[in-house]
Amino acid sequence: MRMVIPYTDRLLNLPNQNFRTMMEAIVAIGVGRGLDVRCIAESDLMSEDNADIVLSIRTIGIQSEAHIQHYKRNGIRIVMWHDDILKHWARTPLVYVPRNGPIAHFLERADLAFLPCFHQGMKFSAYRRFQHKCVWMPWSVPDVYFDTARRPWSERKDAVLLSGKISWQYRLRRRI
Repeated sequence: MRMVIPYTDRLLNLPNQNFRTMMEAIVAIGVGRGLDVRCIAESDLMSEDNADIVLSIRTIGIQSEAHIQHYKRNGIRIVMWHDDILKHWARTPLVYVPRNGPIAHFLERADLAFLPCFHQGMKFSAYRRFQHKCVWMPWSVPDVYFDTARRPWSERKDAVLLSGKISWQYRLRRRI
């Protein structure tokens, strides 16, 4: 199977490098497993027709109708990974989810979507209508990746790692 992961310079230059790390991990996991994964610039996608799947991170590579039509013509399946499907509006505790908003539009076009915020998103009909193609993929790392850590778990068990913006809508992050 051949997979393409489109990227933009903006994605690679974000202060939080989780996305770059995720791309590198997906490339590495394909080695020796029959999965050929390549990361290519979004601007080069139109010349790419030798792929089975395009893995869109935060809608990169599926925002253009030309890209969507190119994938359809070449039988390329669209898998979307999006970490925050909700639109946080103003400074209220409410979340605004437009029925025909951009993320709902991208979910409609994708063949499969991995959503860390699956349960939160399914509270809203704008996203619930795509539940059949959404998979919950929580932000987590299997313990096996920490087996070779320099410090034993007993020294780290009470440590908390936070990632992401600490702004008004993330009350728990702010308290911690």
